[in-house]
Amino acid sequence: MTNSELFELLTSKSGGFSLPVLITLTDGKTELNYVNARNNIVFNGRTYKAEVFQFSANADVLGFFGGGTLEIARTIDVVSLLEQNDTITIKINGLLYNGEVVELYGYTSRYCKAAFAKSTVKITMEKDDRLSMTFPATVFTAANNQGNA
Repeated sequence: MTNSELFELLTSKSGGFSLPVLITLTDGKTELNYVNARNNIVFNGRTYKAEVFQFSANADVLGFFGGGTLEIARTIDVVSLLEQNDTITIKINGLLYNGEVVELYGYTSRYCKAAFAKSTVKITMEKDDRLSMTFPATVFTAANNQGNA
């Protein structure tokens, strides 16, 4: 199965079928690994804990990850991670397909909003069009960047 076919399954909005997804929530120090399956899964040396959650990806927009929505059970670990940090990173590491994990690359979001409900946390991930680019603050002044000022 190609990456484009997997992405099509991941973003499919029709039908009730969805593949188990391996996700990581991290603040750089703490890492929470989950899979929405019945049993824990070990992949690339990490144990992904079986947990109740639903992930739906937005469509790919001009080659950029289009964000998505993660609705996960409100556990102490998830709530603590969200409450103790201003920013977290959410990585979609792979899909469980025909009993094997198919690794996904580039499905990372650092821009999200979390809403707490009684038993769940709904995290809405925004489109990340910056990728890994960072710019010094002085780039956007008229003195040193006349072509864009």
